[in-house]
Amino acid sequence: GHDTFVLMPTGGGKSLCYTLPALCGNGLVVVVSPLIALMQDQVSGLRAKQVPCAYLSSTLSDKERDDVKGRQL
Repeated sequence: GHDTFVLMPTGGGKSLCYTLPALCGNGLVVVVSPLIALMQDQVSGLRAKQVPCAYLSSTLSDKERDDVKGRQL
């Protein structure tokens, strides 16, 4: 492997960098993002395509957070 730095504008397809490997492989993929709206948008889009996924953020209730932690994805 080689280190890579990519700077792209919004809508440039950066999310594909973690979405595609997650869809092609087996196991768990963890993505850390400071943008709650982006996490919500990405999870919504993946769920619409029947892809099992979840996100954790400060906007979730205690029950929602517990549900995510207990999910079998």
